[in-house]
Amino acid sequence: MKEKTIQSFLDELSTDVPTLPGGGCALALSGALAASVEKFVLSINLKKLGEESENLVTTGAKILHRLQELRLDCEELIEMDVRAYSEVINAFKMPVKTETQKKARKSAVEEAFKSATEVPCKLMEYSLEMLTYAGNIVENCYRALVADAGVALEVAHACFWGAFWISIANLNEINDSEFVTEVSEKLDHFKKKEKRIYGKVREKLEELLKV
Repeated sequence: MKEKTIQSFLDELSTDVPTLPGGGCALALSGALAASVEKFVLSINLKKLGEESENLVTTGAKILHRLQELRLDCEELIEMDVRAYSEVINAFKMPVKTETQKKARKSAVEEAFKSATEVPCKLMEYSLEMLTYAGNIVENCYRALVADAGVALEVAHACFWGAFWISIANLNEINDSEFVTEVSEKLDHFKKKEKRIYGKVREKLEELLKV
């Protein structure tokens, strides 16, 4: 999936084949885009402003490295999401002629949805990192790139909330109450953290752009 052109990815995304890329893949791609835009902005920031602060260069270099990792991690999640939902589709296709088969299918569907929850949860974690880095970048941002930093912020924000909705939808298909409670508590923590970070960075952007 990672080797496809943008056009072929979008063509496949817009088909009605459930095992091809869907919303989760689009979100993972958006995460990779957010990391890439942040890396672009930070790289130029360091060139333009790095001479003013040795600490900015040291911290910036570490963030650049992590952003590259996040981009690659999000790219890998595109592949993982396709595999996860292929398992969901395969589970639903299992036979249900006998009671034994029905139980086996129900169990397989449950496990498939549990596995499918991993990708959006990881995306939420990665998005929180990128939102935090957006804050670091905006604090020391070359004036001409403030809007680009805002683009990265909003893409990471959209990635987070898309992943949140997919996670909730998956949990609604799972009967294991212990699993659902554990993941729900994690999602609630993520949601509160995201609102706090995003709100703070957006406020700074509005100040810089005089909104």
